[in-house]
Amino acid sequence: MNNKNIDSREKYLSEVCRQMVGPYESKEKLDVAPWDFYHTGMIWPAGEKVKLEDYDEDREGDIETSDGFMDLANASHQGAIGFTCFVSNDVKHASIELSWAVYDEEKRAGESLWVRKPFYHQQDLNFKELGADNLLFEADNVVLYLKVKDVRGVLSLTFSLVNQKHKTSLYGEGVLYQSKITFNTESLVEAPTRNNMSNSDPEFWQHELIYRNYVHYATGHGCAVEWDETKPRCISSSWIPRSIVYKASPDISDLKNTNILSMDFLGRSSKSELVKELKLLPELYEEWINEQKSSLSEVLKHFEGRRKTKIKEVAEESINNCFIQCERIKEGIKLLESNNRVFQAFQLANLTIQKNIELSVIKKGGQFNFEPKWRPFQLAFILLSTPSSVDEHHEDRNVMELIWFPTGGGKTEAYLGLTALLIFYRYLIATSKEEAAGTAVITRYTLRLLTIQQFERAALMICAANIIKRHISELNEYKDFDIGLFVGGGGNP
Repeated sequence: MNNKNIDSREKYLSEVCRQMVGPYESKEKLDVAPWDFYHTGMIWPAGEKVKLEDYDEDREGDIETSDGFMDLANASHQGAIGFTCFVSNDVKHASIELSWAVYDEEKRAGESLWVRKPFYHQQDLNFKELGADNLLFEADNVVLYLKVKDVRGVLSLTFSLVNQKHKTSLYGEGVLYQSKITFNTESLVEAPTRNNMSNSDPEFWQHELIYRNYVHYATGHGCAVEWDETKPRCISSSWIPRSIVYKASPDISDLKNTNILSMDFLGRSSKSELVKELKLLPELYEEWINEQKSSLSEVLKHFEGRRKTKIKEVAEESINNCFIQCERIKEGIKLLESNNRVFQAFQLANLTIQKNIELSVIKKGGQFNFEPKWRPFQLAFILLSTPSSVDEHHEDRNVMELIWFPTGGGKTEAYLGLTALLIFYRYLIATSKEEAAGTAVITRYTLRLLTIQQFERAALMICAANIIKRHISELNEYKDFDIGLFVGGGGNP
C-alpha cells in the first residue's frame, strides 16, 4: 500500500528538480537562455588549466594547486564536479555512467531558441588495467578522470568530471547542464574511519558515539552524492541533496495513561496526589539511563584501541550527566513537596499555560475543546530548573539550561512555563508592593522577526497569568504582571 505523504513528497521533489536543474520537458526548446531558466546543475567552461595530478581532494587548500580540481569544483561558476567513494581491493565488476546536456542557440524568424541536446555514455571499468591516475573518457573537451589510492586496505576512487572547453567572450557558451556521474558496483564499502585521535573536543566524540550506526559511503566535490539502501550498489552525483529526516517524538509510552502531563491535574490536585504522580517521571528516566549503562559494553565492541577508550570516556560522562539531571528533577519535586509557596507557584504556572493555550486557540479562531498537556521534556525542564530559579544561592544558579529539540517541538512553552512559575513565586513571597516590583525575566532573540513573534507569545502568556492572578485574593494588592519590548532601531526589516 502506497503512503500518500511519501508519494506527495516525491512529486514535490521531482518538480523542484525539474524547475531548478531540468530538463523541464523531454524534448526541450527554450525561448529563454538556459542559464537564466535554470538555477543549478551547470558546469562552466574552465579551460585546460588543470593537470592530472591536481585531481586530488586531499590537496584542497594547497596554494600550489591553485586552479586545481577542488578550486574548479568549489568556484561560483564551477567548472567541475566529482566524488570520492571506496571499494574493496578485489573489485571485479564496475561501470561508470555519464550524462549531461548542452543547449544550442538557433535563430528562427528573428527569435532565439535554445535546443537541448542530451549526451549519455556508459563504460565498464577493469581495475586490473587501471593505474593511480586515469583518463577514463574524453569528448568535446569534457573529461572524466579517476584517481585510485590504497587507503587502509580498501581502494579510494575519486571521479572528476571537468568541462575543459575554452572560455569565450560569449556568455553561456559551452556550459554543461544536468550533468550526472553514476558509479555502479557490488564492491562498494563504507569509508574507512579516520583516526582523529588528536581531536580533543568532547562534542566530537559524543557525535562519534551517537552516530556510530550511520555509515558513510561517499563524499561529493562541488555536488552532493546519493546512494540507495544500507548496502548500496550505486553512487550518484546530485545537484539537489536530499535526506530523510525522521521526526523526533516527544512521547513516552509509559506516561500515556497517567495524569502526570495534564496541566489541569497539575494545577488543581492536592500536593500528595501531584507529588506521587510526578515521581514517575524521574523513575522512568532512571530506568532508561540504566538501560543505556547496561548496553555500553555491547556498544564498545564496535570500537578498538585508543578510539575505544575515548568513546568509553565520553559515554560514561554522558551517562553520569544524565544521572545528574535525573537527580535535579527529583530535587525539583522535593522542593514542591517541602515548600508551599513553590508548590503554589507551580500550580498557578500550570493553570496559566493552560489558559494561554486556550487564548491562543481562540485568537486563531479555533475551538478550545481539548485538554492541554505537557510534553515530558517540557515538564522535566521546569522541574529541574525550578530550584536554581527560585533560590539565588543555589549551586546550579550559573548553569545555562538549554532545551535541545527541533523547531515546533514546544521549547517556548517550556520557557514560558518556567517564567510563569517564577513571576508568581516572586509575588507570593513578597512582603510589600516594592518587593514584588521589578523585572523578573529578560529574554533576547537574535532575529528581529523572531523577536516580534516571541514577544506576542510571551505577551499572551502574561495576559493569561493576569487572568489567573485575579482569582488569588492575596495577590490582588499587587499590580498586574506586565511586559515590555526594547527593539533598538526597529522591530522588522
